[in-house]
Amino acid sequence: MAVLLLVVLGVCPVEAQSSELIPSETESNIMRHADNSFNRQAYLYAVKLYSRIIIKQPDNQQVLLRLADCYRLLRDPRNAVNWYSKAFAKVYPNRPEHLYHYAAVLSTSGKFQQALTWYSRYLEVNPSDPRALAAIESLKNPEQLWDSNVEVELIPIEFPGPVFSPAMYS
Repeated sequence: MAVLLLVVLGVCPVEAQSSELIPSETESNIMRHADNSFNRQAYLYAVKLYSRIIIKQPDNQQVLLRLADCYRLLRDPRNAVNWYSKAFAKVYPNRPEHLYHYAAVLSTSGKFQQALTWYSRYLEVNPSDPRALAAIESLKNPEQLWDSNVEVELIPIEFPGPVFSPAMYS
């Protein structure tokens, strides 16, 4: 009996992890698992799943926004900008918060003029949001975001032996 089981397992192709623990390959199942991964903050795994959907549905704005949000939360502004721009190419999102996030990743990417435009569009919907107002104010003079007059000096501290991650406390 054990020999028969070994022969069957040896002959049958086994694809471990090929479906990433998704019982069936329907798009609704993939979407459900992607959303669950996103909600569990497993953004990298969610990106893999959403990417499978976007291949078949390249204009699905919900998936485009989720991909953008995943990359934003993974602190990858370059990819986040890419997916937000695809999502906003035809239609603005239902949630204005996406406008704010798009402006923020544009700002992080150094695209200050575009960020100002999107913060302004966000303020059309949420005119009193202090985050956007502060961001616009700081982006009016982006060179002030990085103060070039900062000097860094080494502090001559000697310790009697090797030190790992020294920190001062009282």
